[in-house]
Amino acid sequence: MTEAWTPGSGLIRCTEAVSLINRSFTASPHPERKYKTLPYVLVRHKVSDFSKWKPAYDAHLPARQKAGLKEEHLLRNTDDPNEVVLLFEAKDIQKAKEFASSADLREAMQSAGVVDKPDIYFLG
Repeated sequence: MTEAWTPGSGLIRCTEAVSLINRSFTASPHPERKYKTLPYVLVRHKVSDFSKWKPAYDAHLPARQKAGLKEEHLLRNTDDPNEVVLLFEAKDIQKAKEFASSADLREAMQSAGVVDKPDIYFLG
């Protein structure tokens, strides 16, 4: 359903809200970026059996939390359900990098059934 625009209609309020939101973002030091972004960690790897990997992954939650990682998305490749892609919000990118290179994570991944070298990207 489309309504005609009139003064004081929702379009004005929406525009004002967008204007307020745009002013709340901090400019990034990179000229090509317009808004401040949160740091994220993107991980892709294959597992031998997703149904066995998932409980081990869930059990490792306290270590991820201690590293300041919050899972945003857990995705599976539709062509290969044993290929997993994870997106985490990171409170501290340096802490996330230390966790990603830790022996604890490496051992947890091996025992959970990760079968290839994970691709890990630190995004911001």
